[in-house]
Amino acid sequence: MEIIITCSFSGNNFNPKTLLSKGLNLKNIIEKGTILSKGRYKNKKSPYSHAEISSNDLSALLRLIDENIIEIRDAGAEELIIHADLKYQGQCNWEISKVQLKKIAELDIALTISCFEY
Repeated sequence: MEIIITCSFSGNNFNPKTLLSKGLNLKNIIEKGTILSKGRYKNKKSPYSHAEISSNDLSALLRLIDENIIEIRDAGAEELIIHADLKYQGQCNWEISKVQLKKIAELDIALTISCFEY
């Protein structure tokens, strides 16, 4: 099984550049007002800013977010969503520990999961 876990940060007043200066390795940065080429705002200005960080280790990703949550919130991130893509062959099982679930809840982060065979 291959796992790719991404946490997205977004908000109307979110400034991803603030987090870049803190050393976070952000990807898929979209500044508010950027004309988008896909998604529900295709060919329209993005109404909010967005950025992501990724890992294949949920615990490591949660530690990184936890260590930087004040900076993330201070940068204007209003919504945080962890999304896990689980690529599998045969059967798909993925366990999230009680500690991980508790941390996700403490950090007020939504969790989405997609499973698909490859």
